[in-house]
Amino acid sequence: MTSRVVLLTCCLFIVHTSYTQEEGSPPGGKKFWSFLTEGNYKPFVEAYAGYGLMNHRAVAVTLPEIGIVGGKLGFREMRPVKRWGMRVEERFVIGAYGSSSSSIGSDGTSGLSGEYWRIGTGQRVGYGWTIARQPLIPYHQYSFNYMEPSMLVPSAITGQDSMTLARAVDGGRFAVTTEGGLHTELFQSIGISAGYEMSILYTRFVFAEWLGSYLIGASAVAVISAFSEEIVDSSPLFGPILYFVLRNGVAYGVFYASREQMNWPFSSETPLVIDAFKLDVSIKF
Repeated sequence: MTSRVVLLTCCLFIVHTSYTQEEGSPPGGKKFWSFLTEGNYKPFVEAYAGYGLMNHRAVAVTLPEIGIVGGKLGFREMRPVKRWGMRVEERFVIGAYGSSSSSIGSDGTSGLSGEYWRIGTGQRVGYGWTIARQPLIPYHQYSFNYMEPSMLVPSAITGQDSMTLARAVDGGRFAVTTEGGLHTELFQSIGISAGYEMSILYTRFVFAEWLGSYLIGASAVAVISAFSEEIVDSSPLFGPILYFVLRNGVAYGVFYASREQMNWPFSSETPLVIDAFKLDVSIKF
């Protein structure tokens, strides 16, 4: 069931991004894959590494710290905005693996270990500047994911904590991720990004509650993004900063509320959360 939901969500995401009209694009007649062929989208590959923290606010024990490695495949457009502004947009698929047994990871309480696999699809967008012919772009990124977390719970952890952790990792999970960071490119082909991401792993997927929660959060992000783009249009100097702060601020606000109730503002379970700091290196062709 979870796999079918994830597949449907990915399809809806692709349909949405495929038919989204860019500013100045002609109305109607867009082909399904036009976002790959119109504009100046270029294929890219990316590898990243990071340090993550597993969190669950319904347990009293300390969860593992994990080392993360992953990669992305997708298409990126770097588009000038007015004289010295720059806009980045990416559409991609992503995969990752994290484990407390890595060199930078560590176990939690009483040797509690953990790991996860992740695959998903997402989008990155941001506005920035061209400085000394190099782009410097603060961005916001989000993705829909299928994740398989696991934990080896030691016998010293008992009672409600043990049952809560077992429920949180007893199979594949639908997850959503938000990320904010800074992107730059060297020689028009080598990209470097640093960011902080937060992933909400749904203990159980209740479609009606999730859809309501998602629409509230997505609508808030869409409204603040439209407002922020007006600021970018009026002020290429300060606009990118406000776009980054406002869009990521709203997205992180929704995600922080979801740390207590996964389908906030509706009454729902406390989810497993993974916070991560990442460093990405990519090649654009």
